[in-house]
Amino acid sequence: MLTEQDLVAALRAADAPGLAQMGLRFDRVVVRVVGQLRAFAEEEVPAGVTVRLALTAPIRQPARTVDDLKREIRARIAAGPPPGDWRGEVNGTGALLRLHIGAAAAAPRFLGFVHNPASDAAWILDQVDRWLQTGARGPST
Repeated sequence: MLTEQDLVAALRAADAPGLAQMGLRFDRVVVRVVGQLRAFAEEEVPAGVTVRLALTAPIRQPARTVDDLKREIRARIAAGPPPGDWRGEVNGTGALLRLHIGAAAAAPRFLGFVHNPASDAAWILDQVDRWLQTGARGPST
């Protein structure tokens, strides 16, 4: 199963341009929040759906944020094919949620990234999507 750390390691190995601009965070709270959302997605997100999420650090209320994001993900999946990204604030934390319905069976069901406030969440998810589509070539600037 591909994790966020695996993806970042692959980007580093490919000397991907723009990696430093992502401003990604992997502190204890981030790892716990992303891990809880990944476990939720593995159990509840249907096969063929990939959830990609970018959160803006800091996450001030991690448990409530996880619970509220679970509800939002469930609602977006239940609504059918998404018309686009969902952008909002969850307990004071900026969030950008992107669903891909019709993903390959081997695609991860969840990829979550927490970034510094100066980073652009949409750009981060665009780079991740591009890398997942193109493989080892990595994201472009």
